[in-house]
Amino acid sequence: MYDKPTLMKVIELLRRVRPAVVFAPSPQDYFADHEITSQLVRTACFCCGIPNIVTPGVGPYKAVPHLYYADPTGLVDIFGTEIIPSIYVDISTVMQTKEKMLLCHRSQRDWLLAHHGMDQYIESMKAYAAQRGAQCGVRYAEGLRQHLGQGYPQDNILKTELDGFIKDRSDCSR
Repeated sequence: MYDKPTLMKVIELLRRVRPAVVFAPSPQDYFADHEITSQLVRTACFCCGIPNIVTPGVGPYKAVPHLYYADPTGLVDIFGTEIIPSIYVDISTVMQTKEKMLLCHRSQRDWLLAHHGMDQYIESMKAYAAQRGAQCGVRYAEGLRQHLGQGYPQDNILKTELDGFIKDRSDCSR
């Protein structure tokens, strides 16, 4: 839930880890828990440096981390409108690893099967990755959006650090 105790835990975690980059679920997604998690992460990234927010045992983290949002499930918002990424990450060479990782998420599979009667989550993941890949000329890609609001870093650290695997929107078609 988006409440003070949960937010304080996320702020404390960021202060302990002191990340340069944070990835969060899309602020618009098919299920509210993804959206709430996104809100918690966004607020914590901004607040982890505020000195009058007290987290016992760990002080403020001076930098606001780079914040990136993952693609939403289905690549669309809750109204069915496609979310257009600002950054594409070529995942073609690691797709088998991603598939193996998703297969380990047994509780998600079981829930989707029981709640939605859906057991095609691996095929769906591949289809979404192929759709993003087609938009930027690779076999598989993931889309990300960088949070560029006031107070957040404006440089694209992923483009700098992962040169060769990252394309921005201007490099890709829709």
